[in-house]
Formats: sequence, C-alpha cells, structure tokens
Amino acid sequence: MRVEVVVPELGLGPEAGLVVSMWFAELGEEVLEGDRLVELLAGAFTFDVQAPVTGRLVQINYYEDDPVRCGEVLGVIESFEEEYADRSPAGVREREAVPQFGRPLGTASEEFELEEMELEEFEE
Repeated sequence: MRVEVVVPELGLGPEAGLVVSMWFAELGEEVLEGDRLVELLAGAFTFDVQAPVTGRLVQINYYEDDPVRCGEVLGVIESFEEEYADRSPAGVREREAVPQFGRPLGTASEEFELEEMELEEFEE
C-alpha cells in the first residue's frame, strides 16, 4: 500500500517561506514509522516530518531548497503492511530470555546472594 508523506498543517501562512531543508532517507531506503524523514525550514524554525508507516521510500517530489506548502505531498512510502499481512504467527515461537553472562536468571534475592558470594571470593 502506498502512503503519502504530506507537509503537515503548521499554522503558517503562505508568506512563511516553507522550504525543504534535507531528507534523512534516500530514495529506495527502508524507513520505520516515526523515523525523521524530512526537515522543513521556515525562516529560523525547523520542522521534522516523520515517516507515517514502516516501508520503503519510493518517491520524492521535493528536494533541498524547494518551496512547499501545507498539504502538499513530499514523497511516497510503499508500506510493508501488505507484505506481512498474509503471514501467520503459526510456527513462530517466542525467543527465550537469554541469561546474561551464561547464568540462569533468578529472583532478586538469589541475585543478591550470588553477588555476595562473588565478593567474598575476591576478599579471600
């Protein structure tokens, strides 16, 4: 599914001189929902536009120093939603917790006792 990346309504008038400052992702690059995608400039103010979905950036309509207005489509992301929608969780097992430093994880009191024993070894 294609999702448009739109210049948000910033409450600025057309005289604000909103321009694209820079893209944080390149065409064809994978992005995660919420990633900083593009930076917009209005005078001394900067605004970040975040990726609305996880996917691949497949279209860029405005580049560095291009003027833009609220509501215009900056680019398009091809969402990974459909790619994973048909996959069932059957056969996928949860990853087991891996103990740190090869020790089994225990209760807080067991951990405290273990630390005391280790300290005593160093004191001897």
